[in-house]
Amino acid sequence: MKYAKDSVRDELLPLIAQGRELAAFAITEPGAGSNPRAIATTALPETSGGWRLRGQKIWIGTGSWASVTNVFVQMLDANHQPIGIGGFAVRQGTKGFRQGHEAMTMAMRGMLQNRIYFDDVPVSSEYLLGEIGNGLEVAQDAMMYGRLGLGVISLGGMKRCAQLMLRYSERRNVSTGRLLDNPVTLVRLRDLTAAITALETLVFTIAQLLDRGVRSPKKFTLLVRYLVLSFSGKQHTIWFRYWEVVVILRLIWLLKFYGMLDCCVFLKVRLKRSICSWVLV
Repeated sequence: MKYAKDSVRDELLPLIAQGRELAAFAITEPGAGSNPRAIATTALPETSGGWRLRGQKIWIGTGSWASVTNVFVQMLDANHQPIGIGGFAVRQGTKGFRQGHEAMTMAMRGMLQNRIYFDDVPVSSEYLLGEIGNGLEVAQDAMMYGRLGLGVISLGGMKRCAQLMLRYSERRNVSTGRLLDNPVTLVRLRDLTAAITALETLVFTIAQLLDRGVRSPKKFTLLVRYLVLSFSGKQHTIWFRYWEVVVILRLIWLLKFYGMLDCCVFLKVRLKRSICSWVLV
């Protein structure tokens, strides 16, 4: 809603903020996932001044639950020539806007995902997000806040894991004594504590910058995504390790520049481990 017209913001924000209605973010298509410039859904101009949307989207979280969907399309001029990516807020129940089947995911049950279709959906220019052709800027801004939110959710999960690990190891006895006194357990807890400190420092610093109206570099939110992925411990290929070393070196410089030294300490440790793992792989 940051890029919506005042009238649309006044109409939707109170309902969304109160939790009475949900919003969805629709950019992924069968042929356009990580490459949004390959979007095939189009917006054709109408003589009345509005637009008509044609195409489909997949893997849309809360798609069928949302009262409004922010959809990103390839905008065309009167001669059907592309003029850039655009974003529109489309209300549920609009003629031609229909829901497809639910994606039967294996583990993700807290949020429904489904396909949505746009069969010549009429949208007035009032519901255009931002300016014509700058839809990627709108989408990237939304994804920045999304990554930050995922980082906060992951941080809570990590803290809960640390709490359970500590509680269990304090009470569990093994042949050498308390499990908590085992060197392997101490290393695991140390690494998790360092990861929590790094992610918490990063997330809260970004939030403070945004609260003060300072636009933090997009690389910071990419770092949040990297840290969450890195902590999962599932990426061990040689190419991931190579990419990890390059990214960490660049991020250490960036974090030092912004004075985020707590994250730098953890990343230096992570860098040493990545180099060792890269050599071993």
